[in-house]
Amino acid sequence: MRLLEFAAARALRGLRSHIQKNYLLAAVIVRKDGAIVVSTNAVTQNPNPSAHAEARALKKADFGAELYVARVIRDGTWVMAKPCKTCQALIRAKGIRKVYYTISTDNYGVWDVQSSKYPEE
Repeated sequence: MRLLEFAAARALRGLRSHIQKNYLLAAVIVRKDGAIVVSTNAVTQNPNPSAHAEARALKKADFGAELYVARVIRDGTWVMAKPCKTCQALIRAKGIRKVYYTISTDNYGVWDVQSSKYPEE
């Protein structure tokens, strides 16, 4: 939960500096070597999946890493941050072990990538 809180704080910090967005996502990857990679989604209204926080962070991930994704709206509330289908494919291709994503401020989901299909809503 601590790393989701960290991701949410990074998203909120970015959101407060960019007035045109109503929400922002942040992705935190913990690599096997202990390094932490942090990325936010591009600040434009670009729907291109390469601008997604997950895709940007995955560029520096290694096989077996863990991914934490938080989506935060302007008032600081956590909302659903389930990765899109394109990001899910990238996550599988990178060999990510687990994905933790916000559902609400007091709830999060876990996707065990290697042992199961993506959790359905």
